[in-house]
Amino acid sequence: MLCKIIDEFKPQTLEDIRYIVGAQLLMIGTTFKMVPQDPGFLNREGWVDICTRIEQMLELISRPEYKASLLKSIEYLQNLVNNNTDTDREMTVEAMEAEAEEKAQYETEQQVFPSLSNFAERLDENLWKSYQRTQHGSINYMVRLQDENRLLFLSDKLLTYLQEFN
Repeated sequence: MLCKIIDEFKPQTLEDIRYIVGAQLLMIGTTFKMVPQDPGFLNREGWVDICTRIEQMLELISRPEYKASLLKSIEYLQNLVNNNTDTDREMTVEAMEAEAEEKAQYETEQQVFPSLSNFAERLDENLWKSYQRTQHGSINYMVRLQDENRLLFLSDKLLTYLQEFN
């Protein structure tokens, strides 16, 4: 049911995009955690669903307002690292609350880069395991071979997106 709601929701604002991206990240991560021990990889439908969700997420995070938010998040993290090197500074309660609020504002953005690369790796591992455990020459094996093209196109889109943030 949650999947259907997310698929049908059309985000209009940056907050909407953050909610959808956060939900997509959680759903993809949960799907990977629910992979059964036997056979040890996602079935094709689950694998294709994750590819589709990542493609949808790439569309959302490619919007100018989300890219601007990602850049602010990167700037915030760089400032945070620079400020943490100053060990002698004292913070008021108000300053600590403001810092925690600002950190929470960029929580989804901070998860995007590591999650995307992690998901791409896991898709590759799952596809490789399906090759190993599917009878060679079968129809299922041939269909899974075609999935490699989809993974390559997705990887290309991910690399193009991530290179924008060098």
